[in-house]
Amino acid sequence: MMKLSLKGITLHYVTYILIISIFISSFHQVYGAECNDSPFKFRVVKTSGKTISRKCTWVSRRISRCRLAGVSETCPSTCGSCDTCADSSLRFKFKRNIRRITRDCSWVANKLTTFRCLIDGMRDTCRETCNNCSTTGLVCPAGTANEGEEQCTDVSYSTYSPKECNVDSLTLQTISTYEYDGSVLIELLGPSSSANSNAIVITVSHGGDLKPSYIPDRQTSGEFCDPTCVVDKDSYTKEIAIHLAEQIMNNYCTIPFVVINHLHRSKLDANREIGEAAQNNTIAENAWYEFHDFVQEAQNRIESYYGTATNDNGLVGIKGLLLDVHGYAGLDWVSSDGTSDGGSPFIQWGYRLSTDSLDPNQYCSLDSRSSGTIGTLTHGRNMPGQSYECLVRGPNSLGSRLSSMAIAGTSSSSCGMGLPSYEHPSPKAHSEDEVYCNADDIPCHYYSGGYDVDVHEHLNWESKTGNMMNTIQMELPRCIRFADGTDVGRDTTHESFAYNLSIGLCSFAKDLFGGINLC
Repeated sequence: MMKLSLKGITLHYVTYILIISIFISSFHQVYGAECNDSPFKFRVVKTSGKTISRKCTWVSRRISRCRLAGVSETCPSTCGSCDTCADSSLRFKFKRNIRRITRDCSWVANKLTTFRCLIDGMRDTCRETCNNCSTTGLVCPAGTANEGEEQCTDVSYSTYSPKECNVDSLTLQTISTYEYDGSVLIELLGPSSSANSNAIVITVSHGGDLKPSYIPDRQTSGEFCDPTCVVDKDSYTKEIAIHLAEQIMNNYCTIPFVVINHLHRSKLDANREIGEAAQNNTIAENAWYEFHDFVQEAQNRIESYYGTATNDNGLVGIKGLLLDVHGYAGLDWVSSDGTSDGGSPFIQWGYRLSTDSLDPNQYCSLDSRSSGTIGTLTHGRNMPGQSYECLVRGPNSLGSRLSSMAIAGTSSSSCGMGLPSYEHPSPKAHSEDEVYCNADDIPCHYYSGGYDVDVHEHLNWESKTGNMMNTIQMELPRCIRFADGTDVGRDTTHESFAYNLSIGLCSFAKDLFGGINLC
């Protein structure tokens, strides 16, 4: 067949280009633009100056990595930067034909852009060049402004009233331990019988005191740190977790599961990836694995007794809830008495949502903006009758339930306010407001959720597969953990707070699963 040429380009080729262009145009019309993380492995420079190759799953385990150059454009879903239409500025590796090659988005834009954007994953990496820009990750869709605030105004929720219990028949006992040289390093506590169990898992990864000499101190900088490794313990979180377990037993006659890392954080950080957590020490690595395996063991026991529920999106999840207990100094925040030296009064609730995701300037419903893959409560948000917006910061959220309960022994009624909550919906707004944040420290830090609540959303925690479980991180302020500084005052405050939390947590779990008593 004769080919008519025009300046070296055949009409067959022009026709082919036209067909492909029409296909691309139709693709965008049918499917629209999406905001997804790049699936490629990319080269990123750490704050130490070291260049490493990572994927966006690495970023998701510590949201602060979004601040590394080029990361927020490469991982817009994880970093909450969907409102910025930009290509990744990093070099990335992908498969083309039978070879793996390394390129950047300038290669895509240089020539044959239409074809190169069809490479799997390229539209999510070079969003601007490939015309794949969507702001649905952050900006309110048309007509939904203030929808989030209004959505939860009339939400119904219940309080699960305490029962009369014979607590003498209930014992929180040791189920499993990891021991070394005569010391219990990791411990799983719970009921002796499934009949006495409830569907709550409480984890404490930073509350331990043990500093054995056979585990070297974790370094605060260097190969495993990005840019620094934290080695300070979350004081009194272990004690508060035990108080919480006892109050649940006292109020609801059932026993939760508690997983404790007894090692000081200078020896093991169980809320980090294994490299940073154990820094190549074999004993610490074994303890790290046991901690996470014990969490899975507790989840498996709950699944066996309470079963699962399928949500409206077809995801199968355990009927239960995991609470990861932490503490923070919060000295960058204005304290509950209005001074600048007492620490934040807020309980920070972490759902792995960045401050940008909770930005008040984009205050529409999280249900309108979330792809369903950002944040925890991935299973619960789509249970019948549930709303992600209301679960995170509605009147029925844990932040609001606890805000309404006075805590004995605290110096101010503001101690224990929830962030986020219905009353205080935006961590970002507060972190940039001198009413709440010390002027010299703006913006103040918000803890959005770490490694534990990420990986343990799935029963198979290492691969992040299998049935799901709803997870929430709780960061406790100093006004609750240290109280008035005396032993008597601390114990009074801890018991009062644990009583409130037992009711709030069990009521939240009951409402989440349509009125089923899980405590």
